[in-house]
Amino acid sequence: MPKTDIRGVISPLIIPFTAEGGIDSARLKQYINWLLGSGVHGLFPLGSYGSGPLMNVDERKQCAEIIVEAVEGRVPIICHIGTQNTHDSTVLAKHAERIGMDAVASIPPSYYKHTPENIKAYYQDIINAVSAPVFAYNFPQVVGYEITVDLLVDLADMGLAGIKDSGLNLVFLQLAMNAVKKADFIWITGNPPIMFPAIMLGAVACIAGTANAFPEFTVSFWDTIQRGEYEKAAELQKKVTKLVQLLNMTTFVVSIHEILRLRDFDFGGFPRAPLKPCAGKQREKLREGLTELGLIK
Repeated sequence: MPKTDIRGVISPLIIPFTAEGGIDSARLKQYINWLLGSGVHGLFPLGSYGSGPLMNVDERKQCAEIIVEAVEGRVPIICHIGTQNTHDSTVLAKHAERIGMDAVASIPPSYYKHTPENIKAYYQDIINAVSAPVFAYNFPQVVGYEITVDLLVDLADMGLAGIKDSGLNLVFLQLAMNAVKKADFIWITGNPPIMFPAIMLGAVACIAGTANAFPEFTVSFWDTIQRGEYEKAAELQKKVTKLVQLLNMTTFVVSIHEILRLRDFDFGGFPRAPLKPCAGKQREKLREGLTELGLIK
């Protein structure tokens, strides 16, 4: 996969579930078509927004197949395949490659206190299992530790294709960019609140949760940066950060489901238990905040 294929705004799309907790395939396809019609440049399914941790291996395979069928090759897909064990992650990686996903990504293993040797072996096994590009997903707020600069250098030397960095640390990103010598390494930020500066440092894409509910707005922010309209981009960055604050008022996945409802779209479905839909007060605060930002009327 050429480096130029991964760029721009990538949606970590949510998965619409039925009220009973089943995967709503019809709504998922509608949702994907809306995202692509709104201009997003790629998809990152089955990660944090995509409820991957709330599904078993078979369900994740089912979702991946629905997504590939709906996308029909229109944009690149980086499928998150991370689990708590190497076996399931490699099974999901092989399946993703077999059905036509363009790349795979994984958070490092958590729960146990893993040594650098454990982490390197985990990624090496995934890299060895597929010919598709493999990305690391640095998310220390969830995993409990970060992928260090030294570890990332080793992983790049082992064949890692790139990183999705959701660590909210621009210093880490710059130090890592300085240290990794692999010329075609792909740098992706996973944080819309630092999208502008991350792109200025050299990130080629942003996996942006804001694009799940406001793809047009998030893509316009990207386009503004690409045109070099930096004063306007700085103002849009502030607006994006305020939007992320609203998403985090409750669990961000739940917020996206509710915002799609507020936008009068019926393809958002329900979050999966133990996540619950927004309560009345949360819904009103979300509505008020989005109205103040001019994102809904």
